[in-house]
Amino acid sequence: MLKRMLILTMLSLSSLMLSGCLVGEGKYLKKVEEADNLSKELATLQEKYTALSSENEGLKGALAKLKDEAAGLACSRRNRTRSPRTLWSCARR
Repeated sequence: MLKRMLILTMLSLSSLMLSGCLVGEGKYLKKVEEADNLSKELATLQEKYTALSSENEGLKGALAKLKDEAAGLACSRRNRTRSPRTLWSCARR
């Protein structure tokens, strides 16, 4: 009787353990899939960041050129309206 009870208890415990592992495996697989998707999304976002950073650098360079050109045009305009004695120097300080 004791032997039968011990065997029944062991079988019950082993079935509970196995069913818990199966549930854990399903959750694990979902998390692995979620991690893979997040890794792919991160790689895509890093590529976009790199592209936007290089575009930003190009735009900063173009802005600097336009500011220099605007300063030169403003200086030329000021010099046209002044007498030759009071011409401004257009060199940047």
